Amino acid sequence: MKSRLIVISLLVIVFTVFTPGCEEDHGISVQEVLDKSIEAYKEANSSVFEIETDQEINMPGFDSIAMRTFAAGKSIEDPMAAEIDMQIEMDEMQMDMTIYLVDDILYMSIPGLGWVKEDITEDRELAQAFEDPFEYFDMLKEADLDNFVMQKEGDYYLLTYEDETGELVELMKEQIREEMAYMFFNDPDMDEFFGEVDFSDLYYSVRINSNTFLPAENRIAFTMTMEMMEEKIYIEQDTTIKYLEFGTFDTITVPDEVLDQAVPIEG
Repeated sequence: MKSRLIVISLLVIVFTVFTPGCEEDHGISVQEVLDKSIEAYKEANSSVFEIETDQEINMPGFDSIAMRTFAAGKSIEDPMAAEIDMQIEMDEMQMDMTIYLVDDILYMSIPGLGWVKEDITEDRELAQAFEDPFEYFDMLKEADLDNFVMQKEGDYYLLTYEDETGELVELMKEQIREEMAYMFFNDPDMDEFFGEVDFSDLYYSVRINSNTFLPAENRIAFTMTMEMMEEKIYIEQDTTIKYLEFGTFDTITVPDEVLDQAVPIEG
């Protein structure tokens, strides 16, 4: 269960890493900025990033869980590959992890277990996140972009989402239901066990360089309430992603000692 939770956390992190975004002002539309950002990212094909996440989870029958995660890494869009160093703080515990994703094999160093690996080729949820990192762009295109407000700040466009009942939120709700079903039941089709998902205090913003159209920083913060088998789960989360470099490398290599030591992860 813990290893699966870690995998889901990684899914969320990698999913978020590939998330620029956009809106309209100063003679350019949200859609135009979005399209230009996608094109610029694809052309760069690689990025270096840092992610900080603060999260508090309250579930019936369990103590409140407060977790802080810091991740520093690099990734390639095509063919999909990643290298991430993570620090996870949970109450008084700290866990350090290193993660590689190369050739559809996920390698993770898990305290107490050492190096483990998992082939994500047949894993619908993980494969979808890693092999289609622009899925979230598609979700933005389905949403009503009128709910984004864009401001020009120096050399950057700042886009902020301002509707907690809009189409983007509804799409987020659907995705989260599937992810929670996967985390608890290892099957996204089990989302029938989950009831309503509600967001409050939602803040979503994207800062994009107006010269290169490459993303500079993303932030998403929210309070989420979700029903699971007629019980309520409460989650507060605040995530900031900073993009440090683009297009500075074209390969990621798994060290030989990791290849030698990694054992298949148990489902």
